[in-house]
Amino acid sequence: HALDGTVHALDGSVHALDGAVHALDGASERVSGTVHELDGARQVVIPAVHGRVGAVHRVSGAVEALILARQAIDGASLAMIAASEGFMTVHPWEDQAGLLFEARRALGLSREDFAALVSLSKRTAARWETGQSRLGPDHLFELARHVHPKNAAIAEKLALAGGSTLEKLGIVAVAPALPRGLPDAVLVDSIVCVAADAMKAVPDTLRAALLAACRRAREVGMTLDDVEKALADPTPPAPRPAGRAGGA
Repeated sequence: HALDGTVHALDGSVHALDGAVHALDGASERVSGTVHELDGARQVVIPAVHGRVGAVHRVSGAVEALILARQAIDGASLAMIAASEGFMTVHPWEDQAGLLFEARRALGLSREDFAALVSLSKRTAARWETGQSRLGPDHLFELARHVHPKNAAIAEKLALAGGSTLEKLGIVAVAPALPRGLPDAVLVDSIVCVAADAMKAVPDTLRAALLAACRRAREVGMTLDDVEKALADPTPPAPRPAGRAGGA
């Protein structure tokens, strides 16, 4: 009888253990379900977080762009005020930050090497290109001397931004005035020869091209001064008034 009671007690313990195992299995399944739910939530949350981070970066970029635009506007305003007081000349390309970037690109230099070229720090060069700081005439003239062999048009802009010209700085020799009273044919030959020399071509091959260019300029109502300014500054000009054509 004692053994039977012990067996019954063991059977009860076994049943209790079975119930505990079933309970653990149920808890394990619930934990697995929770893990799957967390994985699903993570897959939703992570892209959302990435989207928020991307939005923050875009907003930061927009803010920086607005700051640079404001600095450019402030710089242009100061330049206009200075020009009105006779301190400097303002030109259509009076965007010093953009001009300095063009100069650095023409020279093929890194920002650090570009700064070293005029004996200043890399940080200062970065401030130039973002419009936070402006170069004085001496630095502009020094850059014009370095840039001229690579890009004469940008060198001319640098000189003008500093209130001078390549001729005044001695970077470009001033052409001697031809004696008055020479026949037009001789003067035209000198013009053709200068153009041919600039293109390393034979003068006779350019005469017809120059004639066509002069006729076209007259047809669109441009003077020689207009053509010279447009060629010196490759920036696309503003549309010309409709009533100009056909004159001259």
